[in-house]
Amino acid sequence: MSHSNHHLWFHIVWTVKYRRPLFSKKYWQEHLGFIIRSTSKKNGITKCYVNGYKDHVHILIRIFPTQNISSVVKKIKGVSSRIINQQKHFSEPFEWQEGYFVTTVSPSNIYRVIGYIQTQWEKHERLDFNEEMNQIESLVEATYQPRN
Repeated sequence: MSHSNHHLWFHIVWTVKYRRPLFSKKYWQEHLGFIIRSTSKKNGITKCYVNGYKDHVHILIRIFPTQNISSVVKKIKGVSSRIINQQKHFSEPFEWQEGYFVTTVSPSNIYRVIGYIQTQWEKHERLDFNEEMNQIESLVEATYQPRN
């Protein structure tokens, strides 16, 4: 086979430092979504779906086998925080929290995860961040069944 076929999809979540609720829906629509998508594209990510809430980001990306997920996330977080600070939308220096949550996504679940990411504002009218992360982690654990 002369060409590789790969489907390396990841759902990643990270938060604003101290989980400060800095982002409005308008800021997401007019700035942050674009910043993260363009940063991803400039770093070789061809598929990127992003949304979030006042204090966190959800992103679904497809990477190449030559890319390392931790390096990709580090680059996206680093470049996006630099751009946010250059634009001076906030009175204090902006920072992302250290670390992130990541899980792989089966190609058969891509549209389901995209839908989940697109409805962040509606979801957080009834769930806080911790409840949401507990739900995500329970779904991931429920689908992982190690063999004995």
